[in-house]
Amino acid sequence: MSWRAQIVAQLRARLDELRPGALLAICGGGIRDRDALRHALGDPADFPLDPHREVPGSGAGGPVAEASPVAEASPVAEASLDAAVAWLVRMELPRAQREGLLERLHQALRAEGVLVVVDHNRPRTWWRRLQNIVWCLACGVDPIRRPAYPVAREIQAAGFTDLSLRFALGERLQIVHAVRAAGPRASAKHGRHDVGEEGGVRRVLP
Repeated sequence: MSWRAQIVAQLRARLDELRPGALLAICGGGIRDRDALRHALGDPADFPLDPHREVPGSGAGGPVAEASPVAEASPVAEASLDAAVAWLVRMELPRAQREGLLERLHQALRAEGVLVVVDHNRPRTWWRRLQNIVWCLACGVDPIRRPAYPVAREIQAAGFTDLSLRFALGERLQIVHAVRAAGPRASAKHGRHDVGEEGGVRRVLP
């Protein structure tokens, strides 16, 4: 099973609890990432990384260049989505763009809608961290800065609650699961952690 298939299988397991007919959207990722998500999740809607223009990953060539050519995805109505998956692996997004994306996803999700973000992670052990540096370099993303993005805190700041985190791919990736708070920008009061693929546990919020 490829690394992408492993991640998609985890996502499917986490989204199986959605009611039949639930409206799901995906954003980010390359062509193969999005194809894998569509194959596993049915026919999700496209949610653009940028409301005006979806820009492919700006890494230094290589696999990042396969990012989706979708330029103007159909706009998603406010409070219309039951769930959304943001695939940020192998993509270079400035902090302001990531924060803007999370705010727009918060607006597009219904109250208690589910958000799942797949992103890079910095492993805790040195040999896994070395593996991760090599993998990031091969993917064309910054091996030091990119895995260190404070993903969970950014999701919390965007008004999501009930955050949980699961590791994948030897802790090189993180899958953050969150729920849209009922209010417009309610703060998350707590988080939880899950046992990851290798049995590792990380607390999301203090």
